[in-house]
Amino acid sequence: MSAATPVLGGIALPQVAGNGCKETYTFLGGQAEMASGNYAFDLFSTNAKRRFDLTWVALPAAEVETILAAWALLGASTQSFHPPLGSATTVQRDGELGVNWFPSASGPRADVTLKLREL
Repeated sequence: MSAATPVLGGIALPQVAGNGCKETYTFLGGQAEMASGNYAFDLFSTNAKRRFDLTWVALPAAEVETILAAWALLGASTQSFHPPLGSATTVQRDGELGVNWFPSASGPRADVTLKLREL
């Protein structure tokens, strides 16, 4: 199965690094250990939600601008996200967008990290 190009808010993002799409599953809510040793759960939903950690390595400035444009869409609303593998889902920001610029022989390059959370 080959990975597709990720799409956020209708904007095609650059291809992620080889191991650049980490998908984790979590439940919204909490749990507490009781004195008996049993756990009590207080979940918003029994359906797991996904978190996406996307990573790009050594991108040129133009591709960083594409990611920044898609990120800007999340400033005021949720957006549709098509991960490299799997089906589309609605997401919101989950933390900050990280851009680490560095010089290279072909001009400035950047490593970029983007975190999204499924609604």
